[in-house]
Amino acid sequence: MSLIAKHEKAVLDLNSTDPEVLVKALRFIKNNIIGNKTKKGLYISLNIIPKLVDFLKSRDISEPQLRIQAAIVLGSFAYGGEDNVAEIIKYGAIKPLLICISPSNDSTLIEAAARALKAIYKNPTADKNDIFQDDHLKNLITLINSAPLNPKSEREKIASTHIAQLAATIIARCCDTNEQQTQIANAGAFPALIDLLTNGSAKAQEAALDALAFLCRENSDFGRIIVQPTCSVSRNPVKIMFELIRDTSPTMRLTAARCLTHLSRANAIDEYSDDVKLIVLPTLVKLLEEKGSVREEAPHVLAYLIRDNVELQSAACDADAVHKLADIVTHVAEEEASYYESIGDNDKLKENALTAIAAMSSLFDKGRKLVVEAKIIPHIVTAMSHKSYGVRAAACQCTKSLSRSVNILRTSLVDAGIATPLFKLLSDESSDVQTTACATLCNIVMEFSPMKKAILEQGGIEKLVELVQSSNNSLRLNAIWALKNLVCHAESDVKDAVMKVLTYPLLATLIDDSEIDVQEQALNLLRNLVHPKERNIEEVFKGLGEVTLMNILEKRLCWFHSQIIKQTLYVINNIAVGNERHIQAIMARSTILRHLLNYMKNDNSEIRLIAVLCLNNLTWIKDKHIYSQERIRRLRQMGFEDQVKKMINDENLDVRERVKTAISQFAETLVFAGKPQISTMSQENSANLPSYHDYICRHLYNCFRSGEYSNLLVHVPFKEEPYTLHAIVVMKAPYFLSVFTNPGLHFVLDFTNPMSITLNEGDIADINITEEAFSICLGHLYIDHSHMVTGENAHQVLAAAHFLQMSDMCQLASDVACMNISEINVLEYLDWVGLVDNYGHYSQQIRDRAYTFLLHDLPAADSVEDGIMGINYERLRKIYVRLPFDLLKFCLESDRLNVPFGPARIQLAQDVVTIWNHMNENEQAIVSTGFLRHYAVVINRTASRRLKKNR
Repeated sequence: MSLIAKHEKAVLDLNSTDPEVLVKALRFIKNNIIGNKTKKGLYISLNIIPKLVDFLKSRDISEPQLRIQAAIVLGSFAYGGEDNVAEIIKYGAIKPLLICISPSNDSTLIEAAARALKAIYKNPTADKNDIFQDDHLKNLITLINSAPLNPKSEREKIASTHIAQLAATIIARCCDTNEQQTQIANAGAFPALIDLLTNGSAKAQEAALDALAFLCRENSDFGRIIVQPTCSVSRNPVKIMFELIRDTSPTMRLTAARCLTHLSRANAIDEYSDDVKLIVLPTLVKLLEEKGSVREEAPHVLAYLIRDNVELQSAACDADAVHKLADIVTHVAEEEASYYESIGDNDKLKENALTAIAAMSSLFDKGRKLVVEAKIIPHIVTAMSHKSYGVRAAACQCTKSLSRSVNILRTSLVDAGIATPLFKLLSDESSDVQTTACATLCNIVMEFSPMKKAILEQGGIEKLVELVQSSNNSLRLNAIWALKNLVCHAESDVKDAVMKVLTYPLLATLIDDSEIDVQEQALNLLRNLVHPKERNIEEVFKGLGEVTLMNILEKRLCWFHSQIIKQTLYVINNIAVGNERHIQAIMARSTILRHLLNYMKNDNSEIRLIAVLCLNNLTWIKDKHIYSQERIRRLRQMGFEDQVKKMINDENLDVRERVKTAISQFAETLVFAGKPQISTMSQENSANLPSYHDYICRHLYNCFRSGEYSNLLVHVPFKEEPYTLHAIVVMKAPYFLSVFTNPGLHFVLDFTNPMSITLNEGDIADINITEEAFSICLGHLYIDHSHMVTGENAHQVLAAAHFLQMSDMCQLASDVACMNISEINVLEYLDWVGLVDNYGHYSQQIRDRAYTFLLHDLPAADSVEDGIMGINYERLRKIYVRLPFDLLKFCLESDRLNVPFGPARIQLAQDVVTIWNHMNENEQAIVSTGFLRHYAVVINRTASRRLKKNR
C-alpha cells in the first residue's frame, strides 16, 4: 500500500463508529505529522479538523483515548504555523479544548488540551474571550497548583508540574488588555503564580515569570502586588528574579529580565533602579549574542526597557548594544540576499532588532551617531520595503528616531534616499505601518528638512489629507500632526496649497473630532495658519468665516482639557497680532474676553502666560485707529489691568516679565479727555486729576489734529496733503529751529497766508521714514506720543526722529526697539542698523542689544545637554543658520555666548554650520568646513583652561 493510500485510509477510518479504529487512525496521523510541516498541511487539506473537534466534544467515556489523541493532533497542527491555527479557530476548537482542561478530567487529556491551547494562544489573532467564559479561567488557575490533581506517582507529579507550567503560559498569553489583566487577577492568579515561582521547577519558574511579566505590563497596581506579596510567601519574589537572571540557562535569564523590565516600566521597583541599569540591561545586551528564540526576543525586551529613558539608552550604547544589533540586521540582510525571498524565521528577529535600534536612538544623539557609524542606514531603507509589515513598521521607527537629528536628517537620510520609500508606506496595506510612516513624516516635513520638497512633489499633501479622514484614530492623529508641521513657519504658498486640499470645512470637523489629541493638533494647525503675517490671518478669516472662527474659539475656551485651552489661546494670541479688524473680531466676543481674564488666574502657569501674551497684543497700539483707545478702555473696565497688577509677583518668571509689559502698556495708553468736573474729593483722588499743563497740551494737540490756527505747512513726499502745524510748537525740534533761524529763508508771518516748507525726496532720503513715523514725531512735539512707538514701528520712528533731531524721541524709539527684539525680528534689526551708524549712537545701542539677544537671551544654559535638542536650542539654531557667516562665526566664538564651552558648543556649531552650508551652497562652504575643524580644537582648549582655572 502506497504512502498516500495509507493517509487516505487513516482519514477514511475517522468516519468509523468503532472507537478502537478511530484511536488507531488518530495515532497513525499523530505519528506522521509530528515534526513534519508538509504532512500537517496534507491532513488539514483533507479536512480532518472538523472531525477532531467533534471527537473533543464526545462524551464517550468508554474510550478516553479518543479525546486525548484528538487533542494531541490538534496541538501538533497548532505548532505548524499561523495558517494552521487559523483553520483550528475557524472550526471552533477553542471551546472544546477549554472544557478538556477541567481538573475533573484525566491528567493526560488536560495536558494534551493545555498544550494545544498554548500553541493556539501564541497566535495574536486568536480570540481570547472564550477563556473568560464559564469556569475556564478558574480551572486554569487551579491547575497552576498541582494539589487538586492529586499526583501520587513520580510520573504523575512530573505531569502535574508540566500542566501547571502550561496553565501559567496560557495565562501569560491572555493578558493583552487591562480588563483581561484585572479578570485574571480577580480570579486569584497572583498567589498561585508567586507560589509557582518560589517553589516550582525551572521550567515552571519560567512560565510563572512569563505570566507575572504580562500581568503587570503597564499596570503599576499589579506590579506592586507582585513586589509586595502576602506574608505567606517565604521569599521575596523580586530577589528570586535577580537570582534567576544569573541562571546558566539563557531562556531563564531572558524570562527573568523580561519580568524585571515590566516591573520597572510599571514603576513598581524604583528602589532597584541601579540594579536594573547594572544587571538587567547588561544581561539583555549579552543575550543578543545567543541563538534561536532567545536572540529573537532579547532585542524586543531591550527596546521596551530603554524606551523614553535617556539614562538607560546611554548605558545601552556604552554596553555596545548598537554594534550588536547592527550585526544582527546586517547578518539577516545578508541571509535574505542569499535567497530569492527572505527567510520567515528571520523576520521577527529583524523586526525586533530594528525596534531596539529605534528605541536606542529616539532620545540620545550618541545613539544616532552610533547607528550612522555602523553603516546600517541602507539596510533600514531597504527594510522599509520588506514583505513583513512588522519589519516595515520597525524600519519606519528607526527613520523617525534618526530624523530627530537635523544633521542626520540633512545628510545621511538624504543620501540614503529615504523620502520615496517612506512616502510609499503611506499607502501600505497595514494600518500600523501607515501610522508609523505618518509619524516619521512629521519630522521629514519640518521647515529645515531638505526632503520636504520631495514629499510635496510626490503628492504628500493629498495623501496626508486622505489619511486625516481615516477611521483609525492613531493614523488620523499622525496625519494631522504632519500637516501641522508642514505649515509651521511655512511660506504663504505652502499654506494655501495645504488648505486648498484640506479645506476649511474639514479643518473645522477635525477641531471637533471625537479624539482629544486630534482636536489639539487641528487647533495647533490653525495656530500655525494664522502666523506670522496679516495675510495669513486674513486667509483664515475668509476660509472659515469670521463668525465660524470666533464660535470655534469661544467653544474651545469652555473646555476643561488644558492642552485644548492652550492651543486655543495661542490661536487667539496670533490673531491679536493682526490688524485692527482682526483684533476687533476678538473684542466683539465678550465670552472670549471673560475666559481670557479667568485664565489669567489659572493654576497652570503656561495657561496664565499665554493669556497674558494675548492681553499684551490686545493692548499694543500699532496705529492711530480710533478703536485703539476704546479697546484699552474696555479691557481696563473689564478688570484686566487690576488682574495683571495682582500678578506682578507671580511664581513663574516668564509670567512676571509679560505682566510688566501689560502694566506698562496700560499705563502708556492712559489718556485724558474732557474738562474737569467741579466736585469735592479727597486729596488722594484729586492727585489723579489731569493738571493745567495737561489741558494746555491737550488743547494744542487738538489744534494739531484739526489744523486750527495753523501758521505752517510742511510738504513731504510720502503724504499728499501737507501737515498743518504751529511754528511756535514745532520749533522745539532742532531741525525746524535751524530752518527758521537760517538767514537764507524768508517767510511771510501771516495767519491767512501760512509759511510753507517743502521737503523733497532728496531732503528725506531715508526710506525708513514713513508717514506714520513722521506723524508720531510731529505729534510728540505737542503731547506725549511715547505710547505710539511699538516694536513694529520703532525703527521707522527712530529714522524720523533722527532726521528731526529729536533726541528724546530717538532714545525712546531706540529703547522700544531694544525691548522688542526677538527671534522674529532680530535679523531684520541687525540688517537695518548694519555696520554703519546711520543713527549715531542709537544704531550702536540697537546693535549691542541684538548681539546680547543672540548671545545671551536666545540661548539658555541648558540649551544643549548631551547632544539633546531642547526648545531653546531649536529657536537658537533657526536664527543662527540665517546669520551671515562672519556674524555666525563671531557668535559661536564669543565668550558671551550662553552655551557652555566644550561638547555642547561644538554640537551647536556642527549642527548650525551643516545647515548653513546646505542653505548657502558653495558660498564660503570650504571656509565653514575648515572653521569647524579649527573651532573644535579652540573650544576644547578653552574649556580645559577654564576647568583648570576653576580648580
